[in-house]
Amino acid sequence: VFEKELRHRLDSVSIDRLSTSSSESDLEAALERMRKAELVVCGIFARVVTGTGTVGLPRKLAQWVEKLAQTDKPVVTIALGTPYVSHPAMRAYLCTFSNADVSQTAAIKALFGEIPVKGKLPVTLPEVAPLHSGIERERSVMILRDPAPPELAPLQSRLQGGLARPRRRRLARPD
Repeated sequence: VFEKELRHRLDSVSIDRLSTSSSESDLEAALERMRKAELVVCGIFARVVTGTGTVGLPRKLAQWVEKLAQTDKPVVTIALGTPYVSHPAMRAYLCTFSNADVSQTAAIKALFGEIPVKGKLPVTLPEVAPLHSGIERERSVMILRDPAPPELAPLQSRLQGGLARPRRRRLARPD
């Protein structure tokens, strides 16, 4: 769902799926690709497993996320599941507290300004954020700048009315 929602909104998306079974060369290759990207969206699917004694990422992946957070690229990290995968170097961090499909969709909608972001942490994230902290962002409405070609007038009025979902796409002129 996460990938589908991203691809629905962007013309070009590269996806790397990393896990504890990823080799060091896989992790390094992914990091190198991300260094060349304009923007990185790092979706972390992690959940608390009872009886393991840990709530964060396994060490190998935590070190990789730390390296990612220290790059000079804009990185948005979305925690789908446990919020305890954060790192102090992360500059943009969104927590959903769930990896359910609806949470993945909501996270992408929030990232693209389609829905407002409202929420406060019910927990403390050590070295990252105190209890009840958070930001609020209103929904963003995408509008076309004037002058729009006449054939785009119906689309422009829908966008200004807030009815259309923001999406980067190429619009073809009618014949």
